[in-house]
Amino acid sequence: MLSLSLQVRQKERGLRGSWHSGTVVKVKYCRRVVEYDELFTRDGSRKLKETIPLREEVKLHTSTRRDTIVEGSKAAEGDENVNIVLKKRGFIRPSPPPCLIPSRQDWKRGLLVDAFYNDAWWEGILLDDVTSDCEEFKTKIFFPEEGDELEIVLKDLRVSQEWDEASGLWAGRG
Repeated sequence: MLSLSLQVRQKERGLRGSWHSGTVVKVKYCRRVVEYDELFTRDGSRKLKETIPLREEVKLHTSTRRDTIVEGSKAAEGDENVNIVLKKRGFIRPSPPPCLIPSRQDWKRGLLVDAFYNDAWWEGILLDDVTSDCEEFKTKIFFPEEGDELEIVLKDLRVSQEWDEASGLWAGRG
């Protein structure tokens, strides 16, 4: 378990919905001490270390976007809020394996994706159908846990996958 590379889901405001890479440096009780690869202490002098429980309840947030509502992985227009219902999830996972999917041109509005941004993978929702396979093609992504929207190039997107810590298996979320 020590020296295992993994990702940790953040719960602090401004970072909710992001997965940051790190390494397990210590295991104690039902917790792992993780040293982050790209997060540093407030003074910037050393890499941040954090104690993470194996599993914790997720508290989800509601956004007031009028044009998208997510139910599972489907999006519909005209509703007041975005509500995401997720089962109990852990805050630690290994890095996801490549997701074998058809051409990106088959990605449709409402697909759950991860976007690489600011040294982390952020859980988001595709707001438009993808109409190009070009790596530099930009598409809008909505990040429901923070209520933000950004344009992201395709090369920095992947279909979201969910890690089941109990079974040790990955499943598509998209």
